[in-house]
Amino acid sequence: MTETPEPLPIEFRARRLKPVLSTLGCLAALWMLWRYYNDHVSGEIMKDMCLVVFLIILLGIAAFAINASRPRLICALTEEGLRIGPRPPIPWRDIAGVKVFPYRMPFVGILLKDPEAFLAPLSSVAQQAARMTLQRIGTPVVIQPEAAGISAEYLAEVIEEVRKERAG
Repeated sequence: MTETPEPLPIEFRARRLKPVLSTLGCLAALWMLWRYYNDHVSGEIMKDMCLVVFLIILLGIAAFAINASRPRLICALTEEGLRIGPRPPIPWRDIAGVKVFPYRMPFVGILLKDPEAFLAPLSSVAQQAARMTLQRIGTPVVIQPEAAGISAEYLAEVIEEVRKERAG
């Protein structure tokens, strides 16, 4: 690559196929339970209790479907830096490089100039998880591009190209 493939911001989002299939599966299971309910449940109180349970399950499935319809952000390349999920962006000047880790499901590691500065503002739980990742592979920041349907190599190439342009 010699140029950024498109103007910033560039966003990579998770695909929606799995949540859609999960929602359809839940609706099919609910339909099967409803058929069983109509054929085998007797007594007015039991029918009312089952109806309430079905409505609660249906609301849960609707909430899941609504949430799943908005694909989650894997990462975004912005003018300010690299944003992973809901966190604020990591400034381009703080990124030393990008590396592909070719495991069973390859992922992209973001090599930081000062990992401790990245860890400091995190919550204690997030900090602990990031420290474990830092100890195991040498960086606290990793991206799993599989959910977005792109290869780790492509994502690493795009991030590295933008990093070189912005960190200059």
